[in-house]
Amino acid sequence: MILPKQNTHAIYKEAIKEATNQLAAAQKGPNSGKKEYGPHATTNKINKKQLVGESKKLLNHQTVQNAIDLGIIGDSLPKMKQPPKILQQATNALTIHSTMLQV
Repeated sequence: MILPKQNTHAIYKEAIKEATNQLAAAQKGPNSGKKEYGPHATTNKINKKQLVGESKKLLNHQTVQNAIDLGIIGDSLPKMKQPPKILQQATNALTIHSTMLQV
């Protein structure tokens, strides 16, 4: 029997959601500060449980901790955008300068 290939991105998103939920609950609960409920242990458990087999992308403990620090608990991480080539301040300064030259 051939199983359908699962979407790695969807599996990773679900793993991030579960890891942030578990770690946030552990940090607020009575197990706060215990080594077996910290970021390393949480990510290792989820990596072994969900992200095995064909998936080469594993959870990093720092990624999960940063998501919790940003308040992203139980949600997928935002996509990283490419920074703009021209800064907004430079664009504003150029428009003010060109307006002053036209007067």
